[in-house]
Amino acid sequence: MVEKRKHPLLALFFNQLVYSILAFLIVTTAGGKLQLFFGLFFLILYLLGVYGYAQKAGWDHQKSYSKVKPHVKFPIAYALVAICYMVVPLLCWLAFPHWVVHFVVTIWNGVFYFAHIIYNDGIVNFGAAGIFSAVIAVVTGLGYLAGIKGFHLTAVAYKLLYRPVETEETKKEQ
Repeated sequence: MVEKRKHPLLALFFNQLVYSILAFLIVTTAGGKLQLFFGLFFLILYLLGVYGYAQKAGWDHQKSYSKVKPHVKFPIAYALVAICYMVVPLLCWLAFPHWVVHFVVTIWNGVFYFAHIIYNDGIVNFGAAGIFSAVIAVVTGLGYLAGIKGFHLTAVAYKLLYRPVETEETKKEQ
């Protein structure tokens, strides 16, 4: 995949926006166990997106011709930005408890809707927000480390999903 966006923090913003709108539209229309299933599905997609951006940054930073050298500040910065994209709207909701703000924040945090970060009575569930923040930080760090080490999930998945085709020649060789 060729990355068209120039700045990874801007890419994280669009990642949050796209997944939030899609998750909000699909997860809020589902109910019960289906809502939990779709919520977890979109959360995994979201985390894979965050992982991918951090991995790409790590991959670019470890190249010999890169002007930027790998450093722990990069995954921390990506994690903080991704966490801020989730937590800042919650703080806005607490500062301005109006139904319009509640609606916008609910859409913006649509990826996490299934965990009821904002209850219907307007109380913010900071326990769930803290758990998601920790998971985002860990996934970002793992993605950056994987990028530095040259580890790709798709290569591992490819080996798990596909096996070589056995022909008569390969059977004779064994």
